[in-house]
Amino acid sequence: MIGVAITIRDTVGWTLEQVAVAPQCQGSGIGSRLIGHVEVEARRSGARFLYLDTAAMMTDLLRLYRRLDFDERRRGLPEHGRDGHQRVYMRKRL
Repeated sequence: MIGVAITIRDTVGWTLEQVAVAPQCQGSGIGSRLIGHVEVEARRSGARFLYLDTAAMMTDLLRLYRRLDFDERRRGLPEHGRDGHQRVYMRKRL
């Protein structure tokens, strides 16, 4: 396996919960293609938005998500309360 995308679906849209690419394949576009596939499936299901969050310190991921047309909605601590890392919450209109 070289990559995986995990999503959660609800009445508002889909949430991209996790995208993982094998270390030796990172930077090759696989993550972007996985996200593109998720977008297609979310649109097909009738979703209007795709959501995600990432740690604010992950500036490389923030650049990737902005390049893929995700907009920053807010910043804050995660609702799950398991850590104190600031998150950036993003959304893409489908």
